[in-house]
Amino acid sequence: MARSLLLLPLVSVASAFCPWYGPVFPQAKNLASSATIQTALEKLKSTYDTGLLTGNSSADSVPNSSAASVQIFSVESEKPLFEYYHDGAVLNTTVGVKTLDGESIIRIASISKLITVYLWLKEIGDGWWDVPVTDVIPELKGAEKWEENEVDFIKWEDVTIGALAGQTSGILGNFVQLEGADPLVGHPEFVVQLGLPPLEPSEEPACTLAAGTKIGLTCSRQEFFASLATSQPVRRPNTSPAYSSTAFVVLGYALETMTGKSYKQVVQSLADALELTGFSVDTPEVSKGAILTTLEGSDFRRPTGGFAPTGGLYSSMNDLSQIGRSILGSKFLDPNTTRAWLKPAAFTSDLRSALGRPWEIYRVDTKSSRGVIDVFAKGGDYGLYHTKFVLIPDYNIGYTAFVGGPGEKDWLGDQIIDILLPALEEVAREQTDAAYAATYTTTTNGSAASMTLTTEAGKPGLGIEKWTQNGTDILKAFSQLSEEPLSTENIRLLPTNLERKMEGGGTEIAWRALISTSHPYEKRSVFGACPAWFNSESIGYGRHTLDQISFTLGSDGKATKVSPRAWKVDLQRKD
Repeated sequence: MARSLLLLPLVSVASAFCPWYGPVFPQAKNLASSATIQTALEKLKSTYDTGLLTGNSSADSVPNSSAASVQIFSVESEKPLFEYYHDGAVLNTTVGVKTLDGESIIRIASISKLITVYLWLKEIGDGWWDVPVTDVIPELKGAEKWEENEVDFIKWEDVTIGALAGQTSGILGNFVQLEGADPLVGHPEFVVQLGLPPLEPSEEPACTLAAGTKIGLTCSRQEFFASLATSQPVRRPNTSPAYSSTAFVVLGYALETMTGKSYKQVVQSLADALELTGFSVDTPEVSKGAILTTLEGSDFRRPTGGFAPTGGLYSSMNDLSQIGRSILGSKFLDPNTTRAWLKPAAFTSDLRSALGRPWEIYRVDTKSSRGVIDVFAKGGDYGLYHTKFVLIPDYNIGYTAFVGGPGEKDWLGDQIIDILLPALEEVAREQTDAAYAATYTTTTNGSAASMTLTTEAGKPGLGIEKWTQNGTDILKAFSQLSEEPLSTENIRLLPTNLERKMEGGGTEIAWRALISTSHPYEKRSVFGACPAWFNSESIGYGRHTLDQISFTLGSDGKATKVSPRAWKVDLQRKD
């Protein structure tokens, strides 16, 4: 039997190419000048206008009376790729800003959790994910009541910093309740109706929220941990995700312990480094805020005290976009740390989602050979403020969406996903076609070779239309090795992120050939998911592999030559 080109058998759908995870084209550039992108953004604006002004939307829209803002940003420009603002009757123009724009300050609520993790990575790094919280928080070091009863008390030595950041700590979601979030807070009549017995003094937590809008958490750090040490667990640590605001209060205190600074000081260091003007722990000037209904009713000025790391921060859309650019561009983190951070840490019960630290990851099914696109998000809701922060690393873009008042903030993001993502993929293909698709030839050192590469809408990467080496049809030879006819339908070149600057100018970028073959196994098998990751390299030839293809790009970004590494030959572009 002929040797298979593949290291492991593939189970795939013969009618669709099965790529590995991630971008299938180099990331598109100069998005703002792309006609394809501009057409998509015009459609996006029209969709927002229709949904907001008339309510005629195929999805749950945002009422005309609500305020709404959207900014789409990319790493390549400080200027938003797209921005949209709708004031709505809910915006109180006599107290706060007169009209919404990128500088209007809002409460970002639980997006604060993401910021807390970003601050941890910026100040400390990701080497502490597996460290028990008891090694960082001295107040929890002696919390050993779990030895008496593991049902009623948390085994704190099993709770790691990474589990806190990744929503898998197993601790209570809201150990300290915000007033209004819990129907039992401030409503003793419900306690009577439910027939609950009186609490013993030892059962009353030290941390409470007093009535009104001017008082935040009333307990000190010491009182907080004294109460938390006796709280009940939800489940054992690292079992499955369970949303916890309390975890990020703990993480905020851990950040203070590790840095020797207050949480406010650490937040300010990020604001200073990025020159953010509306990003803070403290309540900003009311005149700069997006005040919804009334000043009191909006909860704009309500302090949150020690709750700030989990839901108390303020920001403008411009500042959130700048934070997003800094994450995607690895401004403060090593790129390897950024790549590790933008990965799942746990799964939910839905095939479409996963959890990071503390990313809420949504898997967008493109229903094409592109495969899934992961959207890394964090949402936040505080009273009438509803905000979403999203990064899409495959395209080096992100967006922020805000709804003030009633309405579904995710409706704004759904339109971006449906309208803009296909356009981004097409622009990436168009630019790849211009930069790489060509015929490359050589006759140097007595070796004659030719390779013709193409792109095609709906197909990932580059297709190898023709490849000959000293009169040998390489695709035919590959077909014999894999025991299956190969063509542009089932062998494609896909980009890697391996590149280097070359002496004398130019950039070398490595691509790899991936073969997606049909297989007699039933494609609906539970084990029939795309297995391309098994196949990241093919047959070795010495220190080389037959599938690595390198391109040399000129100063204009166009490929000048292609080099199949195992063949030790350079083919020059022939336009």
